[in-house]
Amino acid sequence: MKQKLTPWYPSRIKPVRRGLYERDIPTIGVRLSFWTGKYWGGFAMINECAFNNRTFRTGHPQARWRGIARKPK
Repeated sequence: MKQKLTPWYPSRIKPVRRGLYERDIPTIGVRLSFWTGKYWGGFAMINECAFNNRTFRTGHPQARWRGIARKPK
């Protein structure tokens, strides 16, 4: 079953919670990236790689983002 996602948010709005998000990287497309609470980590195609790349700051801070449309447990 596919999860319901939030609408796309512009890069000037930052996520409230740390975690994995989809990001629409210009010229590359949609990838996963970890929001640390301060910056976006490196992007990847799968969750595990995006999580492991979380300490590498992304070169695409202007990318819009979206997350899962539900409250975390």
